[in-house]
Amino acid sequence: MLARLAHTEFGLNRLWTQIALESRAAAGTLSHEGFFKSSAELVGWGYWFTSPSSPMLLHAAMLAGWNQNARPLKQALEQLGDESIGPWDALKLVAGFLPRAYREIVLPEQRAAVTASVLKHLADRLNGMEGVKTLLSVLGRTSPSQMGLYGDLAKEMFRVTQEWVANRERRLVVL
Repeated sequence: MLARLAHTEFGLNRLWTQIALESRAAAGTLSHEGFFKSSAELVGWGYWFTSPSSPMLLHAAMLAGWNQNARPLKQALEQLGDESIGPWDALKLVAGFLPRAYREIVLPEQRAAVTASVLKHLADRLNGMEGVKTLLSVLGRTSPSQMGLYGDLAKEMFRVTQEWVANRERRLVVL
């Protein structure tokens, strides 16, 4: 549909869909929420050129019902392991996404499952465990209010991340 519009309106044969959506959002004809939701759908459909962002990850999670194995969250989280995304950029995506996830997800088990999937994709990168340990260090030093969380959720996020790191390191030692 966007390709047809691009051809009709601008004489273009093809168009990068996310750029077209971003242009519509900038022009005010598409809401920012609509842009992030559409970007999440694009990732779910396999558009790997799509630029990830914390709001896009959040919309992917909401569209997937917070199921880390469902489309489009599964595909969005897979992008965290893509080496074409710089390690600090991936870390910033995770640091922006996890507190939002903890505010939105009701069940602790579901929060832990989403966190584990996020950390796994981050850790599977080249030197990814260093990034996860950096995230853990930042979580330990950041006040709950800075993350937009109340104390119990911040403690839970730190504990779940800490336990995940310990389990991953134990598993690596056994192998």
